[in-house]
Amino acid sequence: MVPLPLFKLAALFVRHISKYGANQIKAAAHDHPRFRAFAARHGQSIHQLNMRLSVASLRNVDAELRAKDLAEAPTVKTKEQIEKEEVAKKEVAKKESSSSSSSSSSSSSGGTSRAAFIFEYWRGSQKPDQNSEKISQLTEKVDELRKREEELLALEEKRSARVDQLEEALRALRDPKTKKPLLPTLQPSEPQPST
Repeated sequence: MVPLPLFKLAALFVRHISKYGANQIKAAAHDHPRFRAFAARHGQSIHQLNMRLSVASLRNVDAELRAKDLAEAPTVKTKEQIEKEEVAKKEVAKKESSSSSSSSSSSSSGGTSRAAFIFEYWRGSQKPDQNSEKISQLTEKVDELRKREEELLALEEKRSARVDQLEEALRALRDPKTKKPLLPTLQPSEPQPST
C-alpha cells in the first residue's frame, strides 16, 4: 500500500525537475545563434513538407482530370464529335423509353402502396387521440375544482357575515346588573402603566 504514494511523489518530483530543465534548455537555445539558424532552416523545411502532405491528402484527382479535359477541349466541335453526341443522345432516349414501359408496371405497385398508405392514415385517424382525451379530462377536473373553490368562497363569505352579525348582537347585549357589554370590544386596549 505504501509504494503507490511514494511512486506518485517520485513522479511529481521528476516532472518538476524536468520542467525546470526544459525551461533552462529553451532559454539557452533561444540565445544561441547557431542553434537558432539550424532550427529555423529545418523548421521551415518540416513545415513545407507538412503543408505539401496536407494539400496532397485533400486533392481530388477526378476533379483535376475533369478540369484538365475541359481545358483541353476545343471550342468548336468537329462533325465526328457532333455525330457521337447525337448517337449518345439516341441511346439515352432508348433507355428512357424502355424504363418508362417498366415504370408503368411499377406504377401499379406504387398505386397499391399509396392506397395502403391512405388506408393506414384513415384507420389511424379513426382512433381516438389519447392525448386529447387526457387533456379534456384534466380540463373537466380543473373546471370542477374552480366551481368548488367558488362555492367554498361564497360559503366563507356567508359564514363571515353571520359571525359579524352575531358579534354585533353580543356587543349590544349588556349585563343587567353592571350595565356593561357582555362582549368586550376587539379593539386593542391601551397599555396600563406599570406601578
